[in-house]
Amino acid sequence: MKKLLVALALLCAPFLALADDEYTPDEHAWLRAVAPFYNEAKSFGIDSYVGVVTDAKPGQSPVSMMYKSDTHQCVFVVAARDNFMSRTIDDLLPHAPASVVRAATIAHEYGHCVIRTMKLNHSLGYELLPNTETPQDERLADTFALAWYARNQPEHYETVQRFFHTLRSKFSDDMHPSLDIIDSLKDLPERMANKPGTPMQWAMYLDLGAPMPTDNVSLSASAASVVAPVATPAATTVAAN
Repeated sequence: MKKLLVALALLCAPFLALADDEYTPDEHAWLRAVAPFYNEAKSFGIDSYVGVVTDAKPGQSPVSMMYKSDTHQCVFVVAARDNFMSRTIDDLLPHAPASVVRAATIAHEYGHCVIRTMKLNHSLGYELLPNTETPQDERLADTFALAWYARNQPEHYETVQRFFHTLRSKFSDDMHPSLDIIDSLKDLPERMANKPGTPMQWAMYLDLGAPMPTDNVSLSASAASVVAPVATPAATTVAAN
């Protein structure tokens, strides 16, 4: 875990960098959950870093995605300190592992990172302002999160699918019109098993009517050059230990 926090101290400016023993247990837990998605984004060439804020606003999610369109950077923003929403998310599925629920929340935010990067490269099939969150973005991010679990951690898929069903049922609004597609994808691991395609390819197929994936290619290739052609600093790996 110390390696994670040291890396964050190097990466999170202009956010707050704290010493290892200054993070709260909730911050530790959410930072551990962020690590695999941060590492995956880096491995795909998406310039990313993690920011920590200690003064969460009322109702603010304990983790969110900020996209810096001027530098083409995805920022995983952790705001878990004294944030009642952290406990609210943990308690949505009382008997589910909190670590899985937190990671599912971050998978949705990671989806926003990929979506925004693709929008800048006109790779989604619909044109929207890069920093504008829309109902279509939210729905696609939910679909991406489910496809990510179906592809990468099918053993947790049932829990994740129930979590998104509960989340979108309990906190239903016009910005998150995804309950119907969430309920239609209970068997997604079986549908994706032994078939090619990245999670985003599958999300675009399921939600946007894109062609069914035919090649198990990299994220960048599948998104028609997902990452904008800008110089990026050398990656600093965040290890969840």
